[in-house]
Amino acid sequence: MKINISRQKLERIIIIMCWLLMPVYLYFVIKLTLRGRHLSHRKMILWPFWEYRKLYKSTRPFYWVKQIFCNIIMLLPWGLMLSFMNERFRSAKRLLLAGAGFSFFIEMTQFILKRGHFELDDLMNNTLGALIGYGIYVLIERKLLSRLSDEKNE
Repeated sequence: MKINISRQKLERIIIIMCWLLMPVYLYFVIKLTLRGRHLSHRKMILWPFWEYRKLYKSTRPFYWVKQIFCNIIMLLPWGLMLSFMNERFRSAKRLLLAGAGFSFFIEMTQFILKRGHFELDDLMNNTLGALIGYGIYVLIERKLLSRLSDEKNE
């Protein structure tokens, strides 16, 4: 079964979906990183890859894999949706800066409000997640959307 849709229509549908889903996504990020946490003391962990070292030495490796994986996954939608929503973020460099900036905002807000620790590993893993989201955008753009335009030209 062949779907008869133009590239422009599909792009518009994806962009509209991203604009509709972004507030929902941001709500859940805030809920996970700020609202769902108890007050704690302020702490900064600025040693790079400390979570990875804990994973390597841990008797509870699942806990550390979950910590690292969830921090990567958390900003993956940010990178994907931002790339579709705004042409300025369709470069790896700009998306890297947007991911790092958003992650920095989350970490500083947690620190200031005493809702979590400022962790360099979280900042790095979140930024990696945003870049993976951008990579998924590039794959969709190159594989799916370019194929639609090629089929229309035949």
